[in-house]
Amino acid sequence: MERLLERCDHLVVNPVLGPKKPGDATIECLSSVFGDFFKSKFNGRISFMPVFANMYYAGPREAVHHAIIRRNMGFTNFSVGRDHAGAEGFYDAELAPKLMLGIQDKLNIDVFCHMGAKHCAVCGDFVIADECGHAMDMMRDVAGSQFREAMTKGQIFEFADKAMQEYVFKNVKNIFEV
Repeated sequence: MERLLERCDHLVVNPVLGPKKPGDATIECLSSVFGDFFKSKFNGRISFMPVFANMYYAGPREAVHHAIIRRNMGFTNFSVGRDHAGAEGFYDAELAPKLMLGIQDKLNIDVFCHMGAKHCAVCGDFVIADECGHAMDMMRDVAGSQFREAMTKGQIFEFADKAMQEYVFKNVKNIFEV
């Protein structure tokens, strides 16, 4: 979010929400975190505006679909990272950003293509892959499943915003779908 706010004056967290499966964050949790916590943390520069629709897990093609939805809603920018709307490793994780780079001039929306965030041991923080200049062996992929496991146990996950996690534990009744 911080990286995107360097590119834009305001960030709209605009996830596609549809039928949920066990382990997904609840809409209550997402609304609370993005609508309250991060909005305050980033001085009102973040808004939460979900799109209610089905996910098709169509990887790169779904990234194009999502960009068109956002363009039609009036957005001027859209972020596409690795494994966009993929299905458990079915698609090569780099296909969506590569596809978007090749066609973004036809979409009439500025697409920020990247290979996702990684934790850089040298920087001691999350960075967009390849942007900090440190060797890839200094980068660590942090799986969402590790974050969910810690949150389910009521434990602070070292690679996520500590204040946000404390806020969730204190203010959100149902963090994950069961």
